[in-house]
Amino acid sequence: MKFLMHENVSGTVIRIQRGHDVSAVKEFLRGAPDQEVLRRAHAEHRVVVTHDKEFGELAFRFGLPASCGVILLRVGGGNPDEDNRRIVEALEA
Repeated sequence: MKFLMHENVSGTVIRIQRGHDVSAVKEFLRGAPDQEVLRRAHAEHRVVVTHDKEFGELAFRFGLPASCGVILLRVGGGNPDEDNRRIVEALEA
């Protein structure tokens, strides 16, 4: 799977992704508007991984094809290590 990790995704989650082609907004699009992030994901056939709910509506408005899209992360927030572990498990599944 090809992922584009949004700025709000933990560096721990980004580093642990095994078997996936991962790009990080933090590395090359820091501060870019959400629309630009989606354009990059579409151009590279990547799935955006984010905690930002606005990406779902943007993806719908852009009419993103099945080769890309958005994974919205919603975790408890009480324990960052546990949240990161759960996110990694979900993405590896």
